[in-house]
Amino acid sequence: MQIVDLITPAAVGSRWEQTPRQEYMGMQFFGRQLTTDLKIAWLKGAGGLPIMLAPSTFDAQARFRSRIGVEKLEAELPLFREGYHLDEKTLRDLARVQGTSDPYLKDAAGRIFDDTNNLIEGARVTQEAMIWQLLANASGEPGISVVADGVNYTYKYDPDGAWKATNFIEVTTNKWTDAETADPIGDLQAAIMSQQANHGTTLRFAVMNTKTLAYLMKANTVKGAVLAQNATANIVMTQAIVKNVIAALLGVNVLVYDNMYIDANGDKQKYVEDGVVVLLPESKIGNLVFSRTTEELVVLGSKAADVTVVDTGIAITRVVKAEPPSVSIYATEIVMPTAEGLDDVVTMKVV
Repeated sequence: MQIVDLITPAAVGSRWEQTPRQEYMGMQFFGRQLTTDLKIAWLKGAGGLPIMLAPSTFDAQARFRSRIGVEKLEAELPLFREGYHLDEKTLRDLARVQGTSDPYLKDAAGRIFDDTNNLIEGARVTQEAMIWQLLANASGEPGISVVADGVNYTYKYDPDGAWKATNFIEVTTNKWTDAETADPIGDLQAAIMSQQANHGTTLRFAVMNTKTLAYLMKANTVKGAVLAQNATANIVMTQAIVKNVIAALLGVNVLVYDNMYIDANGDKQKYVEDGVVVLLPESKIGNLVFSRTTEELVVLGSKAADVTVVDTGIAITRVVKAEPPSVSIYATEIVMPTAEGLDDVVTMKVV
């Protein structure tokens, strides 16, 4: 068995499916769709309050409803591709340990599988980073920006500022960092009530990181609310207790999200920044839309390379070259989130 026969895309996909994977919070609020087109379009502002049917008379033609306040957004899906290369010297080194009785062959193949799994996980990280760039934007201007290696993908989801006017809240006085004057529960309640009045949306989740939750827990008003909900005067302020009080008072579940990633420029980033709170409904905000990759459309089924698709739209491709002898394995995805339900999201900047 040649080592290149062990690392086919099909084997890589099977191995990845059997490997425990990282769960990402943002993906829970988005569906998944697959298309062959590079351009996508969605209607912004189509959600919210239902509209009653217009009255009519018998024998009259139906009145055609206009999409009041609806804006159509279009974009071209961005391409992401990265891989690793086994050069001629590396292949010779692997060949030295090749043999049915040699335990190092299995170890060498395992390391290659791990490298490929990292490519797939990197593709999923890209999806999650896009979601939180969109939802947890501290500037109040929801959008996606990926700039690296001379490539610039920048998309604005609120080009006219209409979403920011009603769905972005910046706490300018009594910030949550001031424990004496801050009123986090009051700020959250005001945002929930405003959203209900403006869009008829019931918000169910408040996403923040641990540092932001710590500000909330230190606020004297929150401590008072916790004491009011408990019979004993001596109580230890824990995350669980504070979350339960907020759920009881506001009907909102606090979700703490501290995951981080390394961006395309090699810098560490938080999915949810310090001082940002994202209020979300139970419904889906949009979809992660994948376009079929060129590898899948053109290369799949040909003799030029081997291709397998995992996780809806991540293509794993292996190319074996004879001159010079080498093996390349890379992951490709063409993906971007839509945001039909963006009007159902409230983003708060609280520090």
